[in-house]
Amino acid sequence: MSRRAAVLTAVGLSIYLTPLGDQLRSWVHSPQHGDGPGPPAQRQDRHRGRRRRRRRHRDDDAESSSEGASAALPPAPFEKAFFINADASVERRHFMERQLRASGVPFERWPAVRGGTEVLESHRSYFSRGVERHLRTNHSLTGDISAWGTVATYLSHHTLFEHIVRRWRHNESAAFLILQDDTQLNEGWLQQLHTLIGHVEPEWERLLLVWWGLKRPRDCTEHICVVRPPAGPTDSGPECCGKRFYHGLQAWLVRQRNLQCILRRLADRKIKNIDALLVQCNCPHSFALQPRVMIGAHLDRELGSERAAVNAVWRSRLTNHTLKKAAKRNMRKVQIDARR
Repeated sequence: MSRRAAVLTAVGLSIYLTPLGDQLRSWVHSPQHGDGPGPPAQRQDRHRGRRRRRRRHRDDDAESSSEGASAALPPAPFEKAFFINADASVERRHFMERQLRASGVPFERWPAVRGGTEVLESHRSYFSRGVERHLRTNHSLTGDISAWGTVATYLSHHTLFEHIVRRWRHNESAAFLILQDDTQLNEGWLQQLHTLIGHVEPEWERLLLVWWGLKRPRDCTEHICVVRPPAGPTDSGPECCGKRFYHGLQAWLVRQRNLQCILRRLADRKIKNIDALLVQCNCPHSFALQPRVMIGAHLDRELGSERAAVNAVWRSRLTNHTLKKAAKRNMRKVQIDARR
């Protein structure tokens, strides 16, 4: 050991053995300062206390972060969202669930009716109102039903309307978001909806959020269009011959009491395209978002149209016509087999 080290060691020992050293040792090893000597139970208690304090700090930070995130997301302007989805369309189901879960809104899947002759028995009461002839072979009044995809879409929506009216029978002002499973919602669509709904009159009855077809410029403001029936297609006049306005039910808001009105109207009309039926009368009074501010997009080209695929299968089967290439491509997208 060097002379300098020896001197330092001696000085250190002298301090340690002095009364001042005794006071320092007593302070360092006291229960309030550090983990020095003492009963093991006291040391364990001190460790547990520090762990509890650290956990409390982490929990407080997490809670404040969660509260901040919740405060950033406005509450949904509807009671619940429903998306209509066929049992076999598992990928579409997951697609919709991911979007709605990420938005934090309450939602429920509504099982779609499968189109086919079996619904003549399972949904017999609906067919007493009749079926429009363009849904039959050769567009005749007595031909077999060929557009079973359209009929199934009608029944899927109709049964959902009835379910909402029954379940919320004591809350007629409750609003609901109804979606089809080929709807892509924008990022931040809920905040967007809150902003846009302020441009609609407070007593709105139905609001189309994602739709397709034509609009009438004279009925539109910067953000909102008023849906004035009839919205086509009509047989004569300047809006005849296949022109459709404000069609599609990809995403829309409606109140419970207005679904009651819709059901009364549907009971008096033959089965046909459900979106066309809803724009043939002014009950409920409807509005539509301008296309440039819609809260999402219709992905029928990307995901395919199940309604069109089922229609194609049945028409081919009943008329012995070969499926067109476009119909085959659509069927591959929605994974429907022509032989089913």
